Amino acid sequence: MVDLAGAHLVDLDVMSPEEALLLFTRIVGEERVTSEREAALDVVAACGFLPLAIRIAASRLAARRTWTVSTLAAKLADERRRLDELQAGDLAVKATFELGYGQLEPAQARAFRLLGLADGPDLSLAAAAAVLDLPLDETEDLLESLVDTSLVESAAPGRYRYHDLVRLYARACAERDEQPPGEREAAMSRLLDFYLASAARVYAIERPGDRTVDHLEVTEHAGQDFGDDTKALDWLHAEAACILACVQQSLGPSTLRRAVDLLLASKDLAESGASSLRYESATCAARDAAAALQDAHAEGRARVTLSQVRGNTGRFDEAAPEADRAPSSAGCRTIRGPRATRPMSRAS
Repeated sequence: MVDLAGAHLVDLDVMSPEEALLLFTRIVGEERVTSEREAALDVVAACGFLPLAIRIAASRLAARRTWTVSTLAAKLADERRRLDELQAGDLAVKATFELGYGQLEPAQARAFRLLGLADGPDLSLAAAAAVLDLPLDETEDLLESLVDTSLVESAAPGRYRYHDLVRLYARACAERDEQPPGEREAAMSRLLDFYLASAARVYAIERPGDRTVDHLEVTEHAGQDFGDDTKALDWLHAEAACILACVQQSLGPSTLRRAVDLLLASKDLAESGASSLRYESATCAARDAAAALQDAHAEGRARVTLSQVRGNTGRFDEAAPEADRAPSSAGCRTIRGPRATRPMSRAS
């Protein structure tokens, strides 16, 4: 209710894990929760620490004496069924979200659906504009209007995020309402293009003269424009979690090669303590997906990238097999080259 003059606005966040567990315990009973504390924590986490969701989950368990807390936790572990499980009597999390969604204008509803498809923890304004294929100003207006409805949160100026359960609802709406159905894949393809084009610019700035970027997959959509080259690497590390989440979402036949090249272009993340493990995990997933799809080009690049990651950390016994198994037809020679030196402070 942002249009009430003179109103005092209070941001009410979700519960802390301790508060959520206390609410759950008061409804279910201390004996049942104490004997399965870890499962109870899994339940409140699946509820996104949202009080309404916790009340519903706890009420369902309290009414079913034959269920254990682990039974409920297992039911809520299935993301595709989670919203359906969170209803009891007249209470339903989905119904609450539908009230807000039903009042959106068509452009707002489209933005809500499509932006919820991305797995990253949040989205920058520029990334959101790529997903929606809209100008920055129009994208910002849409997102700020969704913030006013409380369907989207403003994580920071220029960054937006969904509550976990709201994201699940947005994806369900996308499956149900988005027409044509291929627009979901197109939106995620645009996001992948945005990250790949942006990361390639960072790579070129950090390694002047390196021709690797000339051999990356061609993107149809533009990336981030770095007005100041010194901000390029900062952007890469700030977007690390979103980039790696996008890679993991893009391991299908039509996007795999771009996902592998995104890993290659963003390999500075492998040297960051905060992102190195996730980077290596994403590279392993890309390698395995390429092998399953029998894409020698993508597999070779993924294996060489993985070999470099492990070699840089001194694990040469793990690095060598990856390099040896890289298919010769993969075009890997285009990504083998002397590693440009950079000040340690820039990579930290």
